[in-house]
Amino acid sequence: MRSREGLERAGAGALSVLVHVVFAAVLLLSLDFDPGQLATPPDVEPVQAVVVDESQIENQVRELEAAEARRKDLEAQRQRELEVQAERAKTERRKEEERLADLQERLKREQAERAKTLDALRARQDTERERLERIEREQQELSFKREEERRRLDELEQAQKLEQARLEKLTEAQKREQERLTKLAEAQKLEEERKRAAEEEKRRAEEERRRAEAQTQRAEDEKRRAEADRQRADQERRQAEEDRQRAEQERRKAEEDKQRAEQERRKAEEDKQRAEQERRKAEEEKQLAEARKREAEAERQRIQEQARKAREAIERAEAEKKRIEAEQKKALEAKRKAEEARKRAEDAQRKREAELAMQEALALEQAELSRERERLLQTQLAQYVGQIRAAVERNWIRPKATPKGLKCTLRVSQVPGGSVINVQVVKSSGNVAFDKSVEAAVWNASPLPPPRDDSLFSRELIFEFEPRD
Repeated sequence: MRSREGLERAGAGALSVLVHVVFAAVLLLSLDFDPGQLATPPDVEPVQAVVVDESQIENQVRELEAAEARRKDLEAQRQRELEVQAERAKTERRKEEERLADLQERLKREQAERAKTLDALRARQDTERERLERIEREQQELSFKREEERRRLDELEQAQKLEQARLEKLTEAQKREQERLTKLAEAQKLEEERKRAAEEEKRRAEEERRRAEAQTQRAEDEKRRAEADRQRADQERRQAEEDRQRAEQERRKAEEDKQRAEQERRKAEEDKQRAEQERRKAEEEKQLAEARKREAEAERQRIQEQARKAREAIERAEAEKKRIEAEQKKALEAKRKAEEARKRAEDAQRKREAELAMQEALALEQAELSRERERLLQTQLAQYVGQIRAAVERNWIRPKATPKGLKCTLRVSQVPGGSVINVQVVKSSGNVAFDKSVEAAVWNASPLPPPRDDSLFSRELIFEFEPRD
C-alpha cells in the first residue's frame, strides 16, 4: 500500500514538473518572438512551437488535486474504519475480560458455596458421629443396667429360696405345734372365743392377702398380655439389631426365672394350705381334748407366743413379698426405659437412613440436572454451529464446473463479536476451487452470528461445510 502511495506521489510530482517546463518554454518563445523575423528568407525553416492550452493544464492539475484529495479522504476514511475496528476490538476484549472476571467470580462463589456445603456435611457427620457415640454409651449403660438387674434378680431368687426354706421350717414348726395341740386340746377350749377372734382377724388378713394375690395375678395377667403384645411386636421386628435380640433373650430369661420363682411361691402357698388343712384337722381333734385344756394353760400361753411369732414371720414374709413386687416393678420400669431407648435408637437409625436417602436423591437430581444442562448446551452448540453453517452457505458462491457432493472441514478463528480473523481448511474436499470458495464465504459471513448462551462462544470453531445441492 505504501509503495502504491509513493508511486502516486512520484507521478504527481513528475506531472507538476512537466507543467512547469511547458510554462517555461512558452515564456521563452514569447520573449524571443520578433515581428521582423517574419520577413526572413523562405529557405529558413521556422521553429515548430507547441501551443499548450492553460485551461487544459489547469483542469489536469485540478483533476490531480481532486484525485489526491479523494485519495486522502479514502485514506482518512480507512484510518477511521481501522480506528473503529480497533475500538470495537478493544470493547469486545474488555467485555471478554469482564465476562472472564464474572466467570472467575462465579467460580469463586461456587467454590465458596461448595466449601460451605462440605463444611455443613462435615458438621452433620460430626453431629451424627456424636449421636452414634451417645447411643452407644446409652446402650452400654443399658447393658450395665441389665447386668445389674440380672444380679438383682439372682439376689431375689436367693431371697425367695431362703424364704422358702423359712416357710418349710415354719411348716415343720406348725406340724410340731399341731402335735402339741393334739396333746393339749383341752387347754384350747377356754381360749376358743379368743381364738375365734384371732381366726377372724387371720381370716381378714387371709382375705387381704388373697386380694393382694388377686391384684398380683391381675398384674401378672396384664404383664402376660403385654408380653403377648410385645412378642407380636417382636415378630414384626424380626430384622432388629443383634444387641436388641440379646437384650430380649436376657429379658425372657429373667421373665422365666421370675415365673419359676412364682411357681415356687405357689408351691409354698399350696404347702401352706395343706398345713392349714392339717391345722383344721388338729382343731377337730382339739375339740375332743377340751377336758385337758385346763392343764395346758401355761402351755397355751407359750403356744400363743409362738403363734404371735409365726404371725410376725408371716407379716415379714408379706413385707418381703411386697419388696419383691417393688423390685419387679423396678425391673419392669427398667425394661420399659430400655425399650424406649431402643425405640429412640431405631428412630435415629430411620432418620439417618432417611437423610441418606434424601442425600442420594439430591445427588441423583443434581446429576440429572447436570446431564440435562449438558444436553441443552450440546443442542444449543449444534444450533450455533448450524447458524454459522447457514450464514456461510448464504455467502457461498458455487464455482463453475464444481461437482456436487463435495464437503470440507474448516477451522475458523474469531474474536468476541463474531469477527473472523483466520480461516483454515483442515480437511480438504479434494477440489481446490471448492475449498477456496468456502473460505471466501466464511470471510464474507463475518461477523458470524453470536450464540444464544455466551458460555458457548469459542475463539476457534471446527465445523464441516456440505452445501445442500
